[in-house]
Amino acid sequence: MNIRGFSWAGAPTSDFDRTSRFFRDDLGLEVLVLDKERMIGIFNLPTGQLFEIFGPGNRYQKLMNGPGIAFDVDAIDTARAELEGKGAKFVSEVERGSHGDAWTLFEGPDGYLYQLFQRSRLPRE
Repeated sequence: MNIRGFSWAGAPTSDFDRTSRFFRDDLGLEVLVLDKERMIGIFNLPTGQLFEIFGPGNRYQKLMNGPGIAFDVDAIDTARAELEGKGAKFVSEVERGSHGDAWTLFEGPDGYLYQLFQRSRLPRE
């Protein structure tokens, strides 16, 4: 497995509106998605890394037990199989987004959740 860096960090929040305003207005992050119905906010950093928040009712908010980070890999299915072979416990299947990104969540030895993330080969819009 080749970890190429990290592209994403995320955190659950109990106050979606206040937290959204903080990252947008106080920190000045670019908003890519702000969906109050799905309780998800995605913010872009100048480096191209993403920061995501999950409000009450969002399925990831129920999974996340604190802030998390996604490690970029070239081949997510291969990386997952390798980690599973070393005893890692995965808490989600490999999910694939509409733009070709793919991700899966696993527990680290500390009990926190981390993510493997495979970027789409397509340029971001």
